[in-house]
This record gives sequence, C-alpha cells and structure tokens, in this order.
Amino acid sequence: MVKIRRVSASSMDKQTSSPKSQRPPSPRTLARQKQERQFERLLRKLRSPDDVFEVALAADEKAATIRPRLLKVAKEAEMEIAVRRLGNGFLVGLMTPDRQERRGRRRTRDTATG
Repeated sequence: MVKIRRVSASSMDKQTSSPKSQRPPSPRTLARQKQERQFERLLRKLRSPDDVFEVALAADEKAATIRPRLLKVAKEAEMEIAVRRLGNGFLVGLMTPDRQERRGRRRTRDTATG
C-alpha cells in the first residue's frame, strides 16, 4: 500500500538534478562526439567547390549512420554540402547547382494553374 503525506509546496518547486546529468558520457557518446569534431574540421577546410574530400567508412560503421551525421554537422555550421556515395565511403564537397539532387517532381514555372 502507498503512503500519502502532506509536504511543503516549496519541495515541488525545487530543481533537483537528475542522476542522468551526473553520469559521465558513455563510450559510444564519446566516439560520436569525436567523429562530429572530425566532421567539423573537414567542413572548415571546404572553402570552394574545388575542395572535395573522401570519407572512408570503417568496418563497423554504416553509411546510413554517417551520412546524416555529416549533414547534421553541416547544418549546424550553416553550410550546404553535397554528399555522394563512393565505394566504401562518401565524397563531400560544397553544394553547387550541378551537384543538387534531381529527385522528385519537376518544378513548374506556373504552379497557380491547376
């Protein structure tokens, strides 16, 4: 059976620190943060469309994980990049009109008629 008792209202308003915030980061979190710092360094080197880098995947990494991380770091850096698959990795460069994806519906000039 539960016990119910009255307590002061101030105990409800207190900010208690959660045990999760006191824990050190897990090894997976540390590895992800290290990889994101690598991506940030790579993006700082992209200065012109002629700068293109290859990101090779390790045996334990998946393309479906790495590509979104690259795009996330680029978005945080307010950069628009193009990422292309190449063998066991990616090519990364600045976005240009030639590098934009052509997937989806074609844009029409006059979308008001219908």
